[in-house]
Amino acid sequence: IDILIPSGMVIMLLSVLVLFILVISWFCFPLSGQQTNRPDWVKQHPVSGLSYIGIGMAEISGGDYQQKAKQNALSDLVSEIQVVIAANSLLNTLEDDGNVKQTFAESIRTEARAEIENFRLVDSWRSDNEYWVYYELNKDDYAALVEARRQKAIRNGFDFWYKGHITLQQGDLMTAIELFSNGMEAIRPVLNQELFCSYEGCGFGWSI
Repeated sequence: IDILIPSGMVIMLLSVLVLFILVISWFCFPLSGQQTNRPDWVKQHPVSGLSYIGIGMAEISGGDYQQKAKQNALSDLVSEIQVVIAANSLLNTLEDDGNVKQTFAESIRTEARAEIENFRLVDSWRSDNEYWVYYELNKDDYAALVEARRQKAIRNGFDFWYKGHITLQQGDLMTAIELFSNGMEAIRPVLNQELFCSYEGCGFGWSI
């Protein structure tokens, strides 16, 4: 038995089928065009032998998205440097049978704060919902910055120590203690690094 389907119904069924396919495609691949247009550095984190790289993203709907994306990128950049080097050393004085002992209680934490300089924006990309930024920091520039800060900390720390040493010889104990404390604070940011200086032909070294 032949069943004749009216041509109008056939067209309607085809229209429904096409509409169904379009709806499914929209929900399954809503950003297909944007995905295609995404730069390579968004698709995969770049790796460089010359620079530290930070990639950051923020939702546009969140407000202040450009600053948030920048902060995320710098945090990513710092994590690549692996700055787990901040040692907050707390000087504790303990009394034990009349003997004074000095101990250092070290609190190690990730130093992901804004101490890096000379980083630059390489690129940015925006979709309907996301904002991405690409920052980099030259490794040689960063090494020079770290060394300059280390040398400055050593100079400042030694200066306080020297003044404290002279003051102690003059009998002013309280002022000497304050100067020694200031010296410790001066070198605190670089306690994780090797510290060395010389005075009257004698060398002083300290590393953690």
